[in-house]
Amino acid sequence: MKTKITFFMLFLLAANSFSYAQDTDGDGIVDTIDNCRLTYNPDQADLDSDGIGDACDCDMSTANPGGQRKPAIIISASPSTIIAAGTSVTFSTTIDAGGTSPIFQWKKNGNNVGTNLPTYIDNTLMNGDIISCSLTSDVICITGNAATSNYLTISITTLSTSENSADKIQLFPNPAKDFIQIKNLKNNSKISIYNYSGRRVNTNLLNGNRINISTLPKGIYILEIMDQTGKPQSMKFIKN
Repeated sequence: MKTKITFFMLFLLAANSFSYAQDTDGDGIVDTIDNCRLTYNPDQADLDSDGIGDACDCDMSTANPGGQRKPAIIISASPSTIIAAGTSVTFSTTIDAGGTSPIFQWKKNGNNVGTNLPTYIDNTLMNGDIISCSLTSDVICITGNAATSNYLTISITTLSTSENSADKIQLFPNPAKDFIQIKNLKNNSKISIYNYSGRRVNTNLLNGNRINISTLPKGIYILEIMDQTGKPQSMKFIKN
């Protein structure tokens, strides 16, 4: 048991110290070269060639390097969107062009919740709850000063803690570079992969019991497995 605990602690330390290129909007372009850091735009289109992508440019017809971007907002959940019932989850915002006095409106299943703060905490989440946040900026932009975040869907799961179960699902190797394999996977299970912002990045990529992750950016991900009964299980893995 001591060996198992020591290994687990070492794994946590490795995960927490893992360094990778950040891709906040999950479009496959790392933040350091993304021309719209908070707006999903894998094509990186830039009609006026001013370095600001069309998806976040206030004025696509005029080249204005370093000019005004559209307001944008992305939310993330900690510890995760896949949780046990009763877990307290903190939702946080990352914004662009919010101005000097941004206004936040959190929503849960389309209904207003929380206060005008960049964070929202909830410990009464139910399976299937959808969290989002709207941003109203005081910047001047010809396309408008409001933005809506991504939507995070909550999955309530109960994970087995039995270390001796022969049927326990296992994921390896972890960390992994090109492929991960799943042991004891039940037939007709549905596989989804989420990045740490809660965005689903891949679905049903199984080839036998192996998943190709070679195209994913480096980072920490959540693998969700849904069996025929609709019961989800989740595991964390690192792509390096």
